[in-house]
Amino acid sequence: MNQEKTGALIAACRRAQGLTQAQLAERLHITDRAVSKWETGKSLPDASLMLALCGILGVTADELLLGVCRENAEEPAVPPAVFPCRRPKSLERRNPLAAILFTGILALGGGICLLCDAILNGKMTWSAIVLSSLALAWAVCLPGLLWRRLRRCLLALSVCLLPYLFLLSVLLHRPKVFSTGAAAAVPSLGFLWLACAILVRQESGRRAAGICFLLCIPFQLLLNLTLLWTLGEPLWDIWDLLSALLLLACAAGTFFWDWVRRRQTTKNSP
Repeated sequence: MNQEKTGALIAACRRAQGLTQAQLAERLHITDRAVSKWETGKSLPDASLMLALCGILGVTADELLLGVCRENAEEPAVPPAVFPCRRPKSLERRNPLAAILFTGILALGGGICLLCDAILNGKMTWSAIVLSSLALAWAVCLPGLLWRRLRRCLLALSVCLLPYLFLLSVLLHRPKVFSTGAAAAVPSLGFLWLACAILVRQESGRRAAGICFLLCIPFQLLLNLTLLWTLGEPLWDIWDLLSALLLLACAAGTFFWDWVRRRQTTKNSP
């Protein structure tokens, strides 16, 4: 295995796809610094990223590790920078069909709830809550279905969550729904953005998941403090302790799995 050839092939195929290093890194949920290290031959992609990287670049794993596209293997005089790699057309297009289907299913479900509410009660009562919840789900999930970008979904959730909680408190005639929900929503959104940043910046998805599992424990304590302040709930109970132990076990298992896979990758590397 020649890291420089592999790096040159990654750079060539990336350019053939019309992608920048930052765009490739965003698709793989890593940093552009990691992509730069690959292309300069300073490191190799993690084994957990290999299949996704091959799918984006349009090469096989063997071609990527050898640093040569098979259709160009008999043309050594051609520099790797101009190798014409196959273009994965399925990754270039957006996915409007899934978005249309998702919208249709939510609209159908909302219409059925509205019809049942009108027949049973003669006016809109509980169906207004269902419709507002379906609208929130549609606004949050649609960016992910169209552009396959987690951060756009988080942005939509951040924009829509507080208005949804306010509307819910009005529909239920319970102002405390908004005050308590907003107090819990703000740290929750902060945690989700932090987890998203970790997933993007970490080269290994397993390591990133382990870090997120560990961060869930202080976040749980922060959420309990919020509930203690707003509702007078106990700060800690047996279920919180069990969930913290489960999160620790998940983090340990994820880190161990990452360590095992890295050792296997190191052993398999010539």
